[in-house]
Amino acid sequence: VTHAHKKDDDLNRWVSALRERIGINKTIVATAHRLARLMWILLQKNEPYQPQYTQSGAAQCI
Repeated sequence: VTHAHKKDDDLNRWVSALRERIGINKTIVATAHRLARLMWILLQKNEPYQPQYTQSGAAQCI
């Protein structure tokens, strides 16, 4: 979370914007929650992680 502003990908842009809005502690919890939901979806569907995969419905649920 503290180094997210140095990287230019979707997750780190989201983390940086969130940190500006709600602070670091809530951003840490929100990031952990988002990653846990992502892992749960991948485990349920038995699919490998694809960091460049984008789909409007998937992006909205995560």
